[in-house]
Amino acid sequence: MCIRDRTTAVAVQEEDNEPKWSQELPNLVLLFCIYFTQGLCFGFWDSTLPVLLTERKFSFNDLAVLSIQVYPFSFKYLIAPIIDSFYSNTLGKRKSYIVPFQCLFGIVQILVAFQWNQLLENKQILLLTISGFLSYLFMAVQGIATDGWIVTLLHEKNLSLAATIKRVSQTLGILISYNVLILLGKLTMNGYQIINPKDALYAFGGFSIFIGALIMIFKREVPPKEEKKENVFQVFRHLLQFFRRRQLFLIIAFLLLRNLGFGFTDAGLSAILIRNGMPKEKITEIETYHLPFDILIGFIVGAYTVSYTHLR
Repeated sequence: MCIRDRTTAVAVQEEDNEPKWSQELPNLVLLFCIYFTQGLCFGFWDSTLPVLLTERKFSFNDLAVLSIQVYPFSFKYLIAPIIDSFYSNTLGKRKSYIVPFQCLFGIVQILVAFQWNQLLENKQILLLTISGFLSYLFMAVQGIATDGWIVTLLHEKNLSLAATIKRVSQTLGILISYNVLILLGKLTMNGYQIINPKDALYAFGGFSIFIGALIMIFKREVPPKEEKKENVFQVFRHLLQFFRRRQLFLIIAFLLLRNLGFGFTDAGLSAILIRNGMPKEKITEIETYHLPFDILIGFIVGAYTVSYTHLR
């Protein structure tokens, strides 16, 4: 009886020590801002820019060249070992990459905005592709560091909330940088566009740099528990062992089969419809209808994984 009471008391004490959702709200807001920046990148460079280039009669070859920009996210597994091996102890393991690459992304957006009209008028697809590639590269590095930071940033019981925040914030970022930008881009006041891509890029860049500065000044990174620091070659060796798992190949096969079915509609359908006379606003309006369901499903799945421990 005493043992049972003591065990119960310890369990209650541990439960009381667990932070509530509201107590971790500042960290959740921080994650929201970081992942929202990623959504701004995805929405503008992968959706808005191809639509604008198609409308300006860029060729399909140009759009194919532009698609190279997303490749950094396909090779995050090669970047991650470097991030785990080289960092500043003074700044923090994760902040060493989140802060500078968050700011670098903002700088690229501002530079592109500064030369926006010239890039489109002269059809500088190579410079646009390089700018998009750098934007995705900086967001890939920032995303890897952020995903690793979550482990120490949130309490173990609240880790499942991170996936919900990531999904919702990225979707909202895409909504702002693609759907809202295209749909409201036709609105004018005194002959001037209320929202245009050039001003949007200035805003995205300023927001990214602002968030990076706030993290640098006000957010202190808690040092991880003592762990054996491995060099980059040892990390790559562990990575190769991970790729030998059968479950990983099953996931890769599933994703490849999925992309066979949706690859064309994701990549080329919008461009073909615009070339055949459908207004870009109408296409964007149709694509906007599913976004509320994306956000709602993210909340539902996140709430379910919090209560259902087998999915943690």
